[in-house]
Amino acid sequence: MEEAVASIVQNISTDSGLRARLSNVQFQKRAAALYVEQHFPELNQDQRTATCTELLSKMNIQRLSKKSATTTDTTTDTITDTTTDNHQPTVSVADLAAAAKEAGNVAFAAHDYKAAMVKYNQAISFNYVPLLPTLHTNAAACALAIGDPAQAELCAQACLTLEPNNLKALYRLAMAQQQQNNTQEGLLTLTRATQLDDGLYSDKSTKRLMKTIRKARSELLDTLEEVPIENYSFCDDGKPKVSVYIALEGVGTMASDDIRVEFERISMNLLVRGYNGKNLRLYAAELWSSIDPTKCKVRVKPDMIVLTLKKAQNDGMRPWEKLRR
Repeated sequence: MEEAVASIVQNISTDSGLRARLSNVQFQKRAAALYVEQHFPELNQDQRTATCTELLSKMNIQRLSKKSATTTDTTTDTITDTTTDNHQPTVSVADLAAAAKEAGNVAFAAHDYKAAMVKYNQAISFNYVPLLPTLHTNAAACALAIGDPAQAELCAQACLTLEPNNLKALYRLAMAQQQQNNTQEGLLTLTRATQLDDGLYSDKSTKRLMKTIRKARSELLDTLEEVPIENYSFCDDGKPKVSVYIALEGVGTMASDDIRVEFERISMNLLVRGYNGKNLRLYAAELWSSIDPTKCKVRVKPDMIVLTLKKAQNDGMRPWEKLRR
């Protein structure tokens, strides 16, 4: 593969047609793939893809080197080849990182995730801070694609160290946690991501990503074990209502959408989704007496859920002995 790249680079210096095709950003990927296929038939598909990726990376660095010879950026760190004369052009760290990132993007688009990971890590090694969050999230995507969730988690966490509210990093972290059977951690990560929703103020790409995150969270909640709520208390002091108290430490910090209750004339169904990694349900298929569903309420306190059941007028307002029949 290295010999193929070296040969093509050598040919570029003497073949103006090849040089033109590989300098045209719009066609260079296809041109490189065709050239490698025609001139190096002994390479298999993976080797051809890797060769194209490496070639385009070299082409980008060469192009950026020439560009940097005519422009000067005094605010950007640069790398100079001190082994040649002092008049050789310098290549900025930003340009090197961008070139490696682009090579990674090419490999990722070709579904060569291992090669893409190598290029993203190469770009990371230049430590060009503005690109680091994106590079870490891209590396996380590669790790997930090749089935390495532990590495994906490390990459996502590296991004979140720099940008704690990066939605892509949070989503990929949650996927990595799920794949390692850390369901509760994955749920907490997805919940954290949904709390960053700006609603109508978000751009289109953010809205699409948030939709994906919410769907992933809902699907994860659906997989949790359902446990009946056995411990609760109720109070009927002879008034037209019954109060039901369910003590759950920290329940007040949960998302409001995760606490659902349905009131019917003779039934009640409370569902608390994702509490300590489980779905909790208090279901009364037949209450002690009938209620008025339109006047029943639910209140969520820091460590307790309080249900207020309004007795139906035609029920005589008699005291309840139990919650269920």
